[in-house]
Amino acid sequence: MAFEAKLSKYAVIASTLQGRIEDGTYARGDWLPSEAQIAAEFNASRQTAVRALNILKQDGWIDSQQGKGYVVRGRPAGSRLGAPDYIEELLNAEETSARLLGVEAVLASPRVADALGVKENSAVFERRRLVSGDRGPVALSTAYLPVQIAVAASADGSEPVSGNLRDRIESARGTRFDFVTERITARPPTADEAELLKMDPSDSVLWLLLTVHAPDGSSLVTYDVVLPGDRHELVDSFALGS
Repeated sequence: MAFEAKLSKYAVIASTLQGRIEDGTYARGDWLPSEAQIAAEFNASRQTAVRALNILKQDGWIDSQQGKGYVVRGRPAGSRLGAPDYIEELLNAEETSARLLGVEAVLASPRVADALGVKENSAVFERRRLVSGDRGPVALSTAYLPVQIAVAASADGSEPVSGNLRDRIESARGTRFDFVTERITARPPTADEAELLKMDPSDSVLWLLLTVHAPDGSSLVTYDVVLPGDRHELVDSFALGS
């Protein structure tokens, strides 16, 4: 399927370098490592490194000078701080705020394996939750975690965990949620989804796949989220490159 393309290496490079600018590792006026050094660090081709740098340049994070390289400009005016609200709410939600439908070790589907960077049909942990509001069910949210991360974060048990998965994973792995890749499509609900979400099977759902990455680009957790299309409006705003 078209939405199963792997996270591009240039996107990992661009996001990692942007994160370093944001946290001060590369300050305004600093020169970035050379194209060859960046390519070597990320085990990528020089062409891929150049593509990542051009994205940062277009977005206003860096500038280039002929014969010298790339210099840091800092955060572009008007750039957004943080993720859209609906993503922040998902990542920071207390697990006890929803009904836990089940936790089990499952074989990674092609879609999940691609997102997590694991082999297809390898074991992953699945935590499935039904989120409800004042008017009834509003979302099915399933978190998929690599086995080693689930065990380290004590997220492999059948009971709801205290707090949220984000804090547990960050603490267990000694890292942070750095960036998210999001894929959205619309499709009919499955019979199980229609029943749980109390919706007409002829209606459509929004199908989100949100994969959270560490600063090095590795995948920490993937959320497969199903939203009744007539109960949600996803709103975002962002700066445009010049």
